Amino acid sequence: MKKNITTPAETAKKSYKAEERLWDERVEKDLALPETEAQRLLHELQVHQIELEMQNDELRRAKDDLEAAVAKSTQLYDFAPIGYVTLDRGGIIRCVNFTGAGLLGSERSQLIGQHIGQFVAFTDRPIVTIFLNSVFMEQVKETCEVTLLSGGKLPLIVQVQAIAISSGQDCNFSLIDITERKLAENKLRNNEQQLIDAQCLVHLGSWQWDSITDTITGSDEFYRIFGCNFDSYNDFLERVHPDDRDSVNKAVQVTLTERQPYNVYYRIVQPDGTIRHIHAQGLAITDESQKVVRMIGTAHDVTERKVLEDELSAYRLKLEELNSTLESQIEHALSELRQKDQMLILQDRFVAMGEMINNIAHQWRQPLNSLGLTIQELPYIYDTAEFGKEYLENKSAFAMEQICHMSETIEVFRNFFKPDKTKVTFDVIQVIRRTLSLIEENFYDLNIKISLHSEGDPQVNGYPNEFAQVLLNILTNARDALLENTIVNAMISIKVTISEENTSVVTITDNAGGINDEILSRIFDPFFTTKEPDKGTGIGLFMSKTIIEKHMGGRLTVRNSFDGAEFRIEV
Repeated sequence: MKKNITTPAETAKKSYKAEERLWDERVEKDLALPETEAQRLLHELQVHQIELEMQNDELRRAKDDLEAAVAKSTQLYDFAPIGYVTLDRGGIIRCVNFTGAGLLGSERSQLIGQHIGQFVAFTDRPIVTIFLNSVFMEQVKETCEVTLLSGGKLPLIVQVQAIAISSGQDCNFSLIDITERKLAENKLRNNEQQLIDAQCLVHLGSWQWDSITDTITGSDEFYRIFGCNFDSYNDFLERVHPDDRDSVNKAVQVTLTERQPYNVYYRIVQPDGTIRHIHAQGLAITDESQKVVRMIGTAHDVTERKVLEDELSAYRLKLEELNSTLESQIEHALSELRQKDQMLILQDRFVAMGEMINNIAHQWRQPLNSLGLTIQELPYIYDTAEFGKEYLENKSAFAMEQICHMSETIEVFRNFFKPDKTKVTFDVIQVIRRTLSLIEENFYDLNIKISLHSEGDPQVNGYPNEFAQVLLNILTNARDALLENTIVNAMISIKVTISEENTSVVTITDNAGGINDEILSRIFDPFFTTKEPDKGTGIGLFMSKTIIEKHMGGRLTVRNSFDGAEFRIEV
């Protein structure tokens, strides 16, 4: 602090004021003025005393002013919006204000004596060490940026400015929180990079043309699209395909003169001769006087899209040509599919016909035996008294009953294999009973019991003979499985119900042990069979599913029940 030096003029002024004060006191007290030497000396002592009192007052006022200034300085230091820290050469904190303590994340009293490095991110501690050495060596203000740990909170990025004190033993740090600024800078940098990446991804470049200086600037992707750099309007036109230059130039002039948005398609020729298709958009920017000073816009490389559009146009023409004949082609294809289905159904029926011939043989064996016995009995009875009109009538009636039964069997067989022409509404129970009448003798001879249980009397709109063929296929497969597995109490159970959706449900369950899980999902595949080649074609269940689901709009599924397979027909 600068010492106060009293000049002679100030001393004389003080002496004069002291004389004045003493004179006033003497006059006020009506005291005699000094006349003798002793009185004069006393007078000088009194003047000097007054001078000392006046100096004392000035010193007291100076002290008060100094204390006020110190208090104000301390307050400004403690509550400054910038963090201030005083460090020694070893990086030990000697003093810190409240803002600095807040940035360091601790109380001021706890920070004194701590090393500044423990509050700095580990990766930035070498930076602080080098920074401190530079501050004390160079004796000039230094600046750096570091990350503070901030007492377990989110890290803070601060700008540090430091300068050594004149003693050379301490230095003053200022800490400015620039976290938000750095985050904003990083966000801006990321946004710029994302914009660059997005432009590269969609082949969209941005550009700006200063129409006053004829200067074009563009993004990296803009110049990448054109395959070269250029900075003037004429250079740009040189890159435009010759056939498109006039239209591009006219579009630019319209934008400049009429302020209309710039929107044009054109081709460019890259330096290597490659032609690219561009969709460019832009608008004019005016100054305060509404004069156009520049244009800004985008250039989108739409070459791939243009190629796809051309291909799409070609495909559209082909599609229109195809649509003109599609209906007839579909009808023809459906007709062929229906014919193929009918052929497969017919083939499946031929396979079933062999089964049916065997069933007919079982159906006819007993009536034929009865007819044979009756005919053999007639010669023996002819010469006896028992022979007469009543006897002949009884035997004739019995023979006709057997013949009618055999005739009915042939009629059922003939109707079963008659192709269905149109859909009709039929009784499900009746079709099941008719199907069972064809096979019950054969199943009875093989000791296979068939039970039928119905709840309600469902009616179905469809093809009754094809529905019967499905039943026959499933029942025949169940018979084969029962025989193959030599089931003692072989049983097939048929249950007919009506579902909540008012559809008929027929379940056919056997006790043959079920279907292997490995092939359960494949049994409806065409030509899939587990039987020997001469015993199965693999089309029975496939055609059954086709009939129920494609021809009649129902569902045919299978699963393993408790002790066998369960087929479910829902129509």
